[in-house]
Amino acid sequence: MKRAQTEIMGLLVIFILFIFIGLIYFRFSGTPEEEPMSTSRSYIEGSNMVSAMMSYSICPDSSFHDALKTCIENEGQVCGMDSCEAVKKTAEGIVKAVMGNETYKFTLIAADKELVRLPAADIKCVNPVVNTFNNTLVRGSYMRITLCKKGAVGAR
Repeated sequence: MKRAQTEIMGLLVIFILFIFIGLIYFRFSGTPEEEPMSTSRSYIEGSNMVSAMMSYSICPDSSFHDALKTCIENEGQVCGMDSCEAVKKTAEGIVKAVMGNETYKFTLIAADKELVRLPAADIKCVNPVVNTFNNTLVRGSYMRITLCKKGAVGAR
């Protein structure tokens, strides 16, 4: 009788181990909250947009980079308009063209003041992908792009 009880206890231990291993497998086999490829893709797209924005010509003799630098240094006008206004209008046009129908937040901050904020109404993203690009061409300025995943937006 003692040998039969030992075998049954051994089978019970093996059965419990299988259940424990199964629980661990199901815990770690679920889909990740954030897909690494989509995050990398959004970072690359944002980086490309910022690079393109810096070299964009506002008028024949001035680029976005020049206008941003002039705006930060409070030096006046670019292309016949206020430099900060030129930065704002150009950034809005480029960001809206690139981002299309995606839900996003875009902020351009220079010299500790917010120059551009899109959209004007604040939105709250659930599980956002946030990319911040420090501008090496114009010190003291950076751009932050926050992408909201589809179906993950709430009103604030």
